[in-house]
Amino acid sequence: MDNNSIYINSFSQISVQEPLSENWTTNPIIYQNEKLVKIKDPDYKEYYPANIIRRNGKVLRRAMLVSQTALKNSELTQVDGVFTGSGLGCVENTEAFLQQIVYEGEEFLKPTYFMQSTHNTISSVIGIALNCKGYNSTYCHKGISFESALLDAYLQIKSGKINSGFVCGFDEMSNTYFSILERAGYLGGKSIGFAGESSAGCIISNKLTNNSLCKISSVRIGYTQKPEEIEKLLNQALYDSNLTINNIDLVMTGINGNPENDEAYTKNLEYLNIRCAKLGFAQLFGESYSGSVYGVYGSALCLKKSQVITPLKIDNKTSEKIENILIYRHFRNKDHAFIILQKC
Repeated sequence: MDNNSIYINSFSQISVQEPLSENWTTNPIIYQNEKLVKIKDPDYKEYYPANIIRRNGKVLRRAMLVSQTALKNSELTQVDGVFTGSGLGCVENTEAFLQQIVYEGEEFLKPTYFMQSTHNTISSVIGIALNCKGYNSTYCHKGISFESALLDAYLQIKSGKINSGFVCGFDEMSNTYFSILERAGYLGGKSIGFAGESSAGCIISNKLTNNSLCKISSVRIGYTQKPEEIEKLLNQALYDSNLTINNIDLVMTGINGNPENDEAYTKNLEYLNIRCAKLGFAQLFGESYSGSVYGVYGSALCLKKSQVITPLKIDNKTSEKIENILIYRHFRNKDHAFIILQKC
């Protein structure tokens, strides 16, 4: 066991692509004119009895299945903590609860919507599903929710407080909330990529297994609009990994078709002198607050397979080797996160 290294032992996803599968890497579903695409849920009857399905909303069913599948594929039997990133939490249940108050008053409310409306319900359900009675936290930081959860797990393992954890990102997009984002011009425009939902997670630990996808060598988050501060944040991530910018083989971005969002990526990457091939996840999985979990997922698979997964490419550049991948995510060009993954 190497306490100085942290590995992604497994990943599991339910998404707008084929759920619980890696078929999207060679035969992806392409969305061109859609504004909002909901997750393609598997048939939960194949996994859970009817009473469990009935008691839990969509995002909670996804959380149970993703977490249990990831643990099953990890070669571990138990995790020490659960770390969830969610920008919206169980927003559909929240809306249903508020609508009941408006239309029915406060005297005849159903308790289920209220109990399943808070953000940390997801982590609680995962803890029960994995029989994890240890560390359990939820991060609700909009566009860097997943990165915040990953940073916490990374530091917990680095400090020796835990040996393993399930780190995940979950968000559902209700029609009501999407209409708000569409009116604001953030999603849904003619030149803007589609809105999606997120439901994915990974088992990370200080144990290298036969199924391990890659190593996490740095996670850095900062709040700034100054290019020199963004560069400082990147240099800290590179220092953590004993790398220079010239050692980066691929950069995974959150480019999503929104001109304002993408222009910030272009300017920042140019300022940071990042010239390598670029990848993206939003063209395949859609844009959501915790959607960057798919960016980490896709990057980890590239390292495991030692090749660029073609559907992730967003430019024509190539890379002779794939050993170090930088994942860069910004939210409104104010919150910035850098994650560096390395080949095991």
